[in-house]
Amino acid sequence: MKPENKWFLIAITLTCFFVIGSCSKKNKAPKSEQHQKIIDSFEPFPADTGHLVAEYWYSVWLQDKPAGFHHVIVTRHKTPGGPRFLYKSHSKMIMRIGQDQSELTFEGKELVNASGQLLRLEETETEKGADSIVVSAGKVDQEMITIRGPEVKKTQFEPEAIRSESYRFLFLEQKPSINDTKNYRTFKTDLAGYVDNRLVVKKLPTDESGFIEVEQTTAAMLGVVAKIKLDDQLVPRETVTSLGALRLRFKRESRPLDFNQNNDAPDLAQLTIIPSNVKFKEPARVKRVKYSIQGFPGQVDESWLTGPGQSAVSSSAKGSFVIETTRPGKPESISFPPKITNPKLERFLVSTSLSQVDDPEIQATAKKITDGLSDSWIAAKRLRNYVSSSINGTRSLSFASAAEVLRQKKGDCSEQSVLLATLARAVGIPARCVMGLVYADGSYNRHMWTEVWVGRWQPLDAAMQVDFIGPTWIRLGVHLLQLSSDTREGIGGLLAFAADLKITVVEFESDDSSTILR
Repeated sequence: MKPENKWFLIAITLTCFFVIGSCSKKNKAPKSEQHQKIIDSFEPFPADTGHLVAEYWYSVWLQDKPAGFHHVIVTRHKTPGGPRFLYKSHSKMIMRIGQDQSELTFEGKELVNASGQLLRLEETETEKGADSIVVSAGKVDQEMITIRGPEVKKTQFEPEAIRSESYRFLFLEQKPSINDTKNYRTFKTDLAGYVDNRLVVKKLPTDESGFIEVEQTTAAMLGVVAKIKLDDQLVPRETVTSLGALRLRFKRESRPLDFNQNNDAPDLAQLTIIPSNVKFKEPARVKRVKYSIQGFPGQVDESWLTGPGQSAVSSSAKGSFVIETTRPGKPESISFPPKITNPKLERFLVSTSLSQVDDPEIQATAKKITDGLSDSWIAAKRLRNYVSSSINGTRSLSFASAAEVLRQKKGDCSEQSVLLATLARAVGIPARCVMGLVYADGSYNRHMWTEVWVGRWQPLDAAMQVDFIGPTWIRLGVHLLQLSSDTREGIGGLLAFAADLKITVVEFESDDSSTILR
């Protein structure tokens, strides 16, 4: 089976959220009564229409082709807590990978006080063909609480942080000047916490251009750079966000936009494939490969790229690594379910909005498949075989949760890896999903597989129908399938996964020969 590229699409939407918002792709889960009580404790969104402050329309361009629109309305309201500003946004984008097209819709509401502090937000993302997800966050006493499906994350409220894109609050004391640098904090729901931002003034208005040009980076969005043109009110006129070879542009327009869904969607197929300098005739016979890989975000270190059967050493060039891959050996037999004595492994057993471990059908299926087994690795392989044989590998750009995949019996590599991880967690085997690359048809394709903890981390690949990975798989990062305030384990690996990489096979060894290329 050929690997799929949906996680690359998710990385693209993450760059969109750098401008639009910060919701991550997950499927909808019903709110519990306890969660609803928390949401009810947030400051309510104003019920009145308020006073219109501003309205903006932006065209959205992906790879310099029209891809949709972004609409923002700002209103001012009088509330018992003082003056409030409500930012309501609606966006729509289309994109495709070959013949597979995706249509994304974003809805957002942000409640901000007169000092620019974000007090509450609600974000909804819908991909055509999949359920919506609603993410809510709000200030309660001195905490900022984020709720997504069954997940609740609390962090200390930071009064010095401002709403994303509230640039005017950065220059209240003095006007912008060349090379002015502003370090500030904003809240991101996908990390359920505050992140560091850095803005540098690059150019001041001239007679030819009335814009202030700035460059913005965010610590949580490694490798992403946004070049922004601000008007005299310090509101974005144009934003160009880059991640590797990916280019996303928002341009303010003077009139409402009529988005035509029949437009030719930007095709990102070429960004999902990385050419190989070696054409392996029989990849299954390869025992070891040494790679030189360039183009990683500068903050990536060896730990991101180290895992079962893979080691990494940074080279002298920034963002470059020498990676060596081998066939991981067979794990030793351990009892089923495994005894978990390391508390760090417990997070790989939790139920989330994407990985619904507590779902009754998930529980029943996993227990039926593993009934009577006493070895954890045999149980994991039995679960992998079930996913490979029972789930139709239909390719779709819509992203389904584990419970939905189990019900519909279809899903590509990303869904199958999540379902396998969820079934393993349901019977007490810690599991996580891995984002990476796999060799197929003369190139390296972005792919996703599963790792289970059976005394050590051991990989399985449901989509490729194997209980192992080989040297032609390259690990780029781990996805925990849950909210995380740790950049390394949040979206850092995902952005490395989407980076503009160049891969060179330096040497390789097969069952009957060894080849050194340089």
